[in-house]
Amino acid sequence: MKGNKVTDFTARFAHLCKNHIDNGGTQQEIADMLGVSRQTIGAWATGVRSPKRPTVEAIAQRFNVSLAWLNGFDVDMEEDRNTNGDLMALREQLRRQPGMRVLFDASKNATEQDLLDAAALLEGFKKRRDGDE
Repeated sequence: MKGNKVTDFTARFAHLCKNHIDNGGTQQEIADMLGVSRQTIGAWATGVRSPKRPTVEAIAQRFNVSLAWLNGFDVDMEEDRNTNGDLMALREQLRRQPGMRVLFDASKNATEQDLLDAAALLEGFKKRRDGDE
């Protein structure tokens, strides 16, 4: 189902870095673009460390990708700059699911990252309930 988490930040960030390098760029260019060290880029791309929320938002903006996609959700990679499609899709998914109405109502004033964090928590609860963890 579209909007579900299918991977994680590390895999998506590593993909962006690989594409940049495959197109003649360097890891140092990515580091300079984000204002961090080359070692930090490597740590993020391998999952040794994770960036903080504002940095993830900056990465999505710099690479012109959807924040939801970067965080591992099954949504379009390209960000829709005219309408925040990812945010609208997440809210619509909450609105349509029975028993999720309270989350939909709470999402009205939430940021996209708030919704992504909430969705990740719910996925974790579901996995634990289903015995996947």
